[in-house]
This record gives sequence, C-alpha cells and structure tokens, in this order.
Amino acid sequence: ERIETLASRNHQVENRIAEERYRGVRLKGRIEELGRGIQSQSNRLAQTTARQTQRLRLPRERPTTKSHLYVIVRHGRVYPLYSFQGGVPEPNTTSLRWIQESENSRRGTAMGSSHHMQHLRERQWGQVTTCNICETKIRSIG
Repeated sequence: ERIETLASRNHQVENRIAEERYRGVRLKGRIEELGRGIQSQSNRLAQTTARQTQRLRLPRERPTTKSHLYVIVRHGRVYPLYSFQGGVPEPNTTSLRWIQESENSRRGTAMGSSHHMQHLRERQWGQVTTCNICETKIRSIG
C-alpha cells in the first residue's frame, strides 16, 4: 500500500512537472510573440518619426564684404565711434569725448546729443551726407 501511495504521488508529481513544462513552453511562446509586437511597434514609431523629422543643415559660411561700424549706445541714443571723411575713419569728436587711458589706449564716452544719428536713420547704406549742425561729412557702412 505504501508503494502504491508513493507511486501515486510520483505520478502526480510527474504530471505536475509535465504541466509546468507545457506552461513554460506556452509562456516562452507568448514572450516571443510580445517581443515581435514590440519590435513591430518600434519600427512603426521609427517610420512615423522619420516622416515627421525635417533634416536641416547649417548655412554655409562665406566671406563677407561688409565693414564693421562700432557704436556706443547710451540712454537710447547711438553714437558712432568714428566718422568717415573721404572714406577715412577719424575718431568722432562731435558727439564723443575721447579719454586717453594709457600711451596706446583711448576710449570714447558719449557726451551729448547724437545729431549724426538722425542722418544715419534717414540715409541709405553707403550714402555720404553733410551734417546740417556741424557740417561734417558722414557715411554709413553696411
């Protein structure tokens, strides 16, 4: 009787092991199926993103022919550091006061109204105009 009981329990354990193996095989199949679904969704997302992505490039650098015009902006007014007489830059002494800081260094500070700026606003780039107040010829640089 004891042998029969052990044989019965052995049979039950073997059946349970077989069920667990079958269940493991089913779960592995389900995992593979879900993995394929995830891969499919990932591919779809990548395609959608690729369609919505607009590839751009930075603009190409080119040498410029424009010159720089240095100015001081103070209290809502613009003071050019240099005026151009005959195309030659000269320190602007009309609306700036130049301070000698050392032997090789000077700096300009705004001292009054920038009446030249009215002309700069009214003119086109590169045009030469004579100032009505100080009769200085001024030219804009573009």
